[in-house]
Amino acid sequence: MDLKKQMETARRSDPLRTLEALGYTVKHLSGNEYNLTEHDSLVINPEKGWYWNSRNIGGRSTIDLVMALEGIEKPVEAAKVILGISGSSGIERAPEGGYTRTAEEKTFTLPKKNRDNIRVFNYLHQTRGISRTVIRRCVEEGLLYESARSHNAVFVGKDEEGTPRYAFERGTDPGKRYVRERAGSRKEYGFKLEGHTQTLHVFESAVDALSFLTMLEYLGESAEDTCLALSGTTLKALDRYLEDRPDKIRLIDVRTDNDPAGYRVYENISKKYGDAYKVSCRIPEVYKDYNEVLLKVNEMKERAKGEDLPKMVTDLIRDGPGPVNTLKHRPIQDRPKKNNEIER
Repeated sequence: MDLKKQMETARRSDPLRTLEALGYTVKHLSGNEYNLTEHDSLVINPEKGWYWNSRNIGGRSTIDLVMALEGIEKPVEAAKVILGISGSSGIERAPEGGYTRTAEEKTFTLPKKNRDNIRVFNYLHQTRGISRTVIRRCVEEGLLYESARSHNAVFVGKDEEGTPRYAFERGTDPGKRYVRERAGSRKEYGFKLEGHTQTLHVFESAVDALSFLTMLEYLGESAEDTCLALSGTTLKALDRYLEDRPDKIRLIDVRTDNDPAGYRVYENISKKYGDAYKVSCRIPEVYKDYNEVLLKVNEMKERAKGEDLPKMVTDLIRDGPGPVNTLKHRPIQDRPKKNNEIER
């Protein structure tokens, strides 16, 4: 299928099935209108289009909708995501008259492993700044490997028995953006690194979680807490984690992205779990996400002397906005510009 046909297929994909495949929870409002549990001001009509009231934006295309929700800047990249989660054949529109769940759930299989992980190590260490110790831990625990065919980094999410249930592929060529969930992935089993304390750090992506662990390494601290990646802004992975471990966690430490969607994750977690758990917020105040924070730290650490580096890291990852009832959405200030803008 050529690019023009791919774009048209993605554009005409059923928005509701697309969003469910991405992990959002679709709710019926009335007639042929729906919204999302995660974004209740977003109203979607599969025949007429969508409108996001809180952001005052809207459109008719599924591509535009995915771009708005996932923070994707280019239509062609959104199309790749849509076609990727639908087995590269497109998610067709439901018959006129309503939304029906007729598609069978795809069988989940992991991509074949490459004989080594050299490209994954090089990409995550050299381009993303993540320490080799952290990368090696993920590989040893079966949570990360290099795919044989495309040499993508494959981040694996497992269930309570250790069975893989989720996989997210990320391209290792820094000049090209490639991200997709493996067909049949269950988003509630997100990528996570288990700890033994009562603290759970929550991130939007696995790369941000590994960036945070790298900075802990700079501080000489061991990774004793649990880190969980939501794979976006849905709470499915968090819900499942807490459900499966009802007595393990006392503190949910939210470390999502410095943008409105990231703050809404914090607000949603506070509203949903604030009575049962202590919920803290450590969203970066200047940079976009924890990987941008790490890249800035790596840039500056060559100049750091003595105790300067630990203090710098502590300032960036320990401080954060206040409780949810006084939380203000802060603009991204002095965000560094980079070649081949690093994706979430």
